[in-house]
This record gives sequence, structure tokens and C-alpha cells, in this order.
Amino acid sequence: MLVIPAAVQADPARLAASLADHASAARSGYARTRFHEQLVQMVHDLGVHTVDPLPGLEAEARSGRSGFHREGHWNATGHAIAADRLEPVLGEVLAEHR
Repeated sequence: MLVIPAAVQADPARLAASLADHASAARSGYARTRFHEQLVQMVHDLGVHTVDPLPGLEAEARSGRSGFHREGHWNATGHAIAADRLEPVLGEVLAEHR
């Protein structure tokens, strides 16, 4: 399972910009990656092969590059990060079924 994070989960600056539109009381309880990490763990615990591009997308955001277009879909960088993480898992899954 490829777990696809939202742009605001991968990029702290995008999250801050998004939260700026909300009252300060609504901002305090939001954790940028908590839901994503819990979902990845739950799927993994179920024994499902899990691919998580979030660390790579976060690294791109920290370096000033984004894996997302402005409207929130992956750009070429985001797709490349996901593909790089997905390829070995698909190879493993296919090898199991030979």
C-alpha cells in the first residue's frame, strides 16, 4: 500500500500557512504527521506491504524544494520519490508470488 501524505503533512511551511487561516485555539491540537504515521503503522501491523514517501517529501521541503505543485498534487519530484520507495517493495511482492 502506497500511503500518500497531503502537502501540509510533508511541508511544515505549508501547514503553517494553512493553519494561519484558522483561529489560534483550533491550531494548537494539530500534529502535522500524527495521522499519517498512525495509518502507516496500522497498515504495517496488518501485514500489508507499506510504502511511505513522507520522509523523502519532508527532506525535499527542508531543502527548499517541494514534491508538490501549488494546488497539492505531486510534481515530478514527488512522483520520483514515491517511485524510488515503491520499486523495491514491488520487487519484493512480485518475488514472493513467483
